[in-house]
Amino acid sequence: MTAPGSVRRVGGGRVEIRFERRLAHPPAKVWRALTDPAELRGWHFPAVVELDLTPGATVWFHPTPE
Repeated sequence: MTAPGSVRRVGGGRVEIRFERRLAHPPAKVWRALTDPAELRGWHFPAVVELDLTPGATVWFHPTPE
């Protein structure tokens, strides 16, 4: 079994987290599922995800009552 992802230090106190998984969907559909707030809500993830798609930007997770 391979590791589900990797973590590495990229400098300046920053960390890069990378997950790789092969999916049976077109890349555009997967990207939309990961970046569209309406799609993320459909996962019933217990947080609202606020993200800036600029490389190096911050991702915020705002917990919900679920």
